[in-house]
Amino acid sequence: MSDTDKTMENRFKQEPTDGAQQELSPLPTGGCIYPPNSPLHMKKTIPILYMTAEHEDVLNNRVNIKQGNVLDKLLAALVVDKSIDVGELIVGDKNAILLFARIIGYGASYSVDDIKCDSCGKSFTDVVHLDKIDIRKLGAEPIENGKNLFAYTLPRTKKVAKFHLLTTKDDAEIDEAEENKKKLKGGITLQAQPITTRLIKQIDEIEGVEDKNKANFIRKMPAFDSASLRSYIDNITPGPTMKQDIVCKHCGESKEQIIPIGVEFFWPRSLA
Repeated sequence: MSDTDKTMENRFKQEPTDGAQQELSPLPTGGCIYPPNSPLHMKKTIPILYMTAEHEDVLNNRVNIKQGNVLDKLLAALVVDKSIDVGELIVGDKNAILLFARIIGYGASYSVDDIKCDSCGKSFTDVVHLDKIDIRKLGAEPIENGKNLFAYTLPRTKKVAKFHLLTTKDDAEIDEAEENKKKLKGGITLQAQPITTRLIKQIDEIEGVEDKNKANFIRKMPAFDSASLRSYIDNITPGPTMKQDIVCKHCGESKEQIIPIGVEFFWPRSLA
């Protein structure tokens, strides 16, 4: 499979017609790592609804915002096939759907504030074009079709690690675990450990290591192995790259800007 897909630019040469109610959103995984009994199995696209004022109400729900699941609630409301479990979605597929929903809902222009130039140190605001963002396809074949499981040989220990790509549910559980670690216990603030937390969640099996010892092995894994594995996972993970080159309005230097997907992503100040 290729590392990147074409941008969404050609899909949005015309604004959606008033009568259109739904559109097919791409799934960068191609559906090949969802199990056969999943409605996502082998699906390259799924239909989603165009955003309405009711969907904006979901975004403005204070309870959802406070609980940190507002985008998942929006996603569940937009997906046409209600048999799809949003928690099952691979994070890259989820982000691709959210990006697609934002484009068909509000257009491709997105204003980014407080961009700081590394050259002159000044900040500025600019507009990025979401329809030109690259969508990476799945960068490796799974161990078995219809199974979210991949293998990688750790370069230092030479052990084979089997891992899965994180799902929306995994991401939520990791965030919850990290928040719990930040809470006070006996007057001591526990420090979060995002790297080990994510690896323990993501790695399903390590060659020759019993399940009860897996977490300890991961914590003591050589840094070279940890960095190499994380780099490999990043390289094969599908989804929007969410980066775009922006030119400083003060000195003309170009900078690659990360474009965050948050609640504000769906509250554009201008539709011009």
